[in-house]
Amino acid sequence: KKLSWADSTQLWDCSLEEVDFEAYSLDVMSKTKSSQASAALNVIYAVSKQIIEGKGKSSGENELSFSVSLTRVAQKKVFEGLLFAACIDDTKEGAVQKLKTFKSCVRADVAADASSEFLCKVPDSKADRALSAMTEIFDKADNATSNFNSLLLRSLCGCCSTHSWGKQIAAMKVLVSLMETHGMKWCRNHEND
Repeated sequence: KKLSWADSTQLWDCSLEEVDFEAYSLDVMSKTKSSQASAALNVIYAVSKQIIEGKGKSSGENELSFSVSLTRVAQKKVFEGLLFAACIDDTKEGAVQKLKTFKSCVRADVAADASSEFLCKVPDSKADRALSAMTEIFDKADNATSNFNSLLLRSLCGCCSTHSWGKQIAAMKVLVSLMETHGMKWCRNHEND
């Protein structure tokens, strides 16, 4: 008998031989992952909101430079976390919307660095989703995106040189996409960067 997480109360009334525990455990794991992804995304939302609103800034000069540095690290981690969330079915829609808002609040180099780190960490099985998320978030006609793409190209090349080939599938797909989108002239302009 196939039971889902929603039917868990019926589990107590069934005999062991009647229950497909493999299917039940897969459903429980899926629901747990979905719940954990949603909870993690809520934390990322809260941090991104604080960054966007500028909370936590200090008035002291030494504290301010530390705060700016910390904010940059936090921005990168939030951006990277939102990119990962954009690759998960249950959190994709909300993550993509938040990324579209958040990208206008962070510097292009921070977004490019976070994106390249994400692309060099994403599992092979999620490479196409990562490319899809990146394409959805960054409009190629936007001037800010053009600057971002140049920074992303540099950052991806650096990231690819420090990660093993097996970790570069998504990064390579985005590099190819950038080259196809912008053409050979753009590629040649960035050849020595």
